[in-house]
Amino acid sequence: MPNLFSIENKIVLISGAGRGIGRHLAHSMAKHSAFVYCIDKKFPKEVPKDVKKNMFNVKCDITNNRSFTKVCQNIFKTHKKIDVLVNNAAILGPIGHIEKINWNEWVKTIQINLLGSVLLCRTVVPYFKKRNKGKIIQLSGGGAASPLPFISSYAVSKAAIVRFIENLSEEVKKYL
Repeated sequence: MPNLFSIENKIVLISGAGRGIGRHLAHSMAKHSAFVYCIDKKFPKEVPKDVKKNMFNVKCDITNNRSFTKVCQNIFKTHKKIDVLVNNAAILGPIGHIEKINWNEWVKTIQINLLGSVLLCRTVVPYFKKRNKGKIIQLSGGGAASPLPFISSYAVSKAAIVRFIENLSEEVKKYL
């Protein structure tokens, strides 16, 4: 029986793949023969030797529409498709009482955790619709499940991204 969840030869984009869960996912998928584009602002110096032919570091600010669109266009030039988007990029944001935290850092958290993921979806969904095929994996975290006092920007962004993905899945279900 074939493996219905094989990622062999799939083209995968993972945001926040410079370290942590994103880096681990990228390495694991590349080991299983996916071509993985690791999107982040910073990276370790080298790609691990065991996946060097399948794992590519791409410097990109996910809150910048032009930057991410250019990444997608370059992937299409090489592979003619994108199969999977993993939205993993996130920051914790400021911690403290809402009236005392740095407002710009609070907004930055929303921009990265929520708007960055929305922008990435917005960019790849047209490609997925054309092919009637594609997967989006959205990581959310504990902020979506219950309140996180003193970490409000993180919790708000994670609750909002869950609702966005629920809405998006309804919008695209006839295509994918």
